[in-house]
Amino acid sequence: MTDMRAGMFLELATTTGAVVGALLAAIVAQAFLYILLGVVLLGSALMQVLRLGEEMPPEVEPSGLAARLRSRRATRMPGSAARSPTPRGACPWDFVLMWGAGLVSGSLGSARAP
Repeated sequence: MTDMRAGMFLELATTTGAVVGALLAAIVAQAFLYILLGVVLLGSALMQVLRLGEEMPPEVEPSGLAARLRSRRATRMPGSAARSPTPRGACPWDFVLMWGAGLVSGSLGSARAP
């Protein structure tokens, strides 16, 4: 289940980060972009390994921004009547992280092949 309000809010951060990343890709050395790709892949793999066995995200209190966006606090799991809590507490940090994800995506997507 997708929270469209949160998705549209975070889309702003991702898009602006991707534009900035594409502009930086023209300036930054290509070797740095390859190193950045390796760091991102290792970080992603590490996060997956650390979350092995975790079934549900921890409960987080909603921030003021999440309340203003009227972001949903729970979603239905497919095939279940139970509601699953979704963390919506750190909306400002989510915005910063998505901007960073857009920055990396834009810079790595714009890198030229050797």
